[in-house]
Amino acid sequence: MAKKQNRTINMPQSPEALIRTRARKLEIGVCYISSDWEEIREATILVSRKHKQGGTSFGVFEVDLAMKGLTDTFYASNISESENTNFFKDYLANDEHEEIDYIKAHNIIYGAIEFGLENGYSPHKDFSVSQYMLEEDNDEVPLMEIEFGVNGKPTLFEEDDEDEEDSLEWESEPSDHWPKIVRSLGELKEENITTEYTDVDDFHKAIEKWNVDDWLS
Repeated sequence: MAKKQNRTINMPQSPEALIRTRARKLEIGVCYISSDWEEIREATILVSRKHKQGGTSFGVFEVDLAMKGLTDTFYASNISESENTNFFKDYLANDEHEEIDYIKAHNIIYGAIEFGLENGYSPHKDFSVSQYMLEEDNDEVPLMEIEFGVNGKPTLFEEDDEDEEDSLEWESEPSDHWPKIVRSLGELKEENITTEYTDVDDFHKAIEKWNVDDWLS
């Protein structure tokens, strides 16, 4: 009886497996960042990788430079040239973006992650895959000085409430009071964290947690 021959069957790899094992072998392509990132302390960064046959893989990274670090991320593996063109057309149309050097994008993303970890925030779970769209974070990537926090302090920004009934009313301009309120809340928390409240209910709840005389001093 003839002996059975052992055969190796190569199973197709998932997009996640391909990204983990091959993405860093691809040439870095165009990178984009939201244009107002320095002003609002939040950034959407896209890093792409070019395939030899014309396809593109990319990772998108939502970072909070003020406190939370990497808050969201997603990725795509080897999309076709036509899909790539349509995606970038829609992506750039939805918001104002500008091209950014990869080294700077790398420093912002990894710097934000480190800053977030210092403040108790872990990077988004999908970074376990999307990180491979980036170069390994080691000494081969030049270190750049990027400011995190606001004036060097971790700062938590609450989401804006569009309901006008919930807006705070001041006898004079809000700018006369707001900086003092922000500083006082941060000091009273004894965590060196600044919080900006834009919802009136959240604001009053915060006031109730501290001695009002101390808060106003």
